[in-house]
Amino acid sequence: MEAVQQDPNPSLSAWRLTLSDGLEIVLAQGEVKYLEQVTEVVTVPGLPAYSSQAFVWREQLIPLLQLSQLLTSRPLTCPQAPLVAIVAYRSGANETLQLGALPLAGKPELLQVTAEQARPVDSLSGRWPHLSCAALSYEDRLYPVLDLSHLFDSTPQALITLH
Repeated sequence: MEAVQQDPNPSLSAWRLTLSDGLEIVLAQGEVKYLEQVTEVVTVPGLPAYSSQAFVWREQLIPLLQLSQLLTSRPLTCPQAPLVAIVAYRSGANETLQLGALPLAGKPELLQVTAEQARPVDSLSGRWPHLSCAALSYEDRLYPVLDLSHLFDSTPQALITLH
């Protein structure tokens, strides 16, 4: 029997998402569950602008996180029918999947990456180290890999106080 050689640098799939002009992030392939065109967004009163919108999808209220607004502190208007990435995360190891959404400014791109492209989270600048679980170097650019459970499970006040 012939031995099977393992690839020393196996590749993994990851999504590169464009959230606004110049603002791109990376998520693991399994974290992006659906891409949807949202026709009706509701505002939930009493929350900061970056986390005050949601929409109903498959009889579930999905929070819409305006990450570019959180990072820039500039008000943004949501397009009439935004394309959103519906993402899944777990709050803990034995918890059920939770859903949230990120509005997109373009079509996601599926990348093939290796562990050698991983960078420490502290190599990110600005507010990114507080919002990310890792960083990824791809085509001479550094991308934050979002910590979805932290982003969606933290209270708005907790996210703001990190910065």
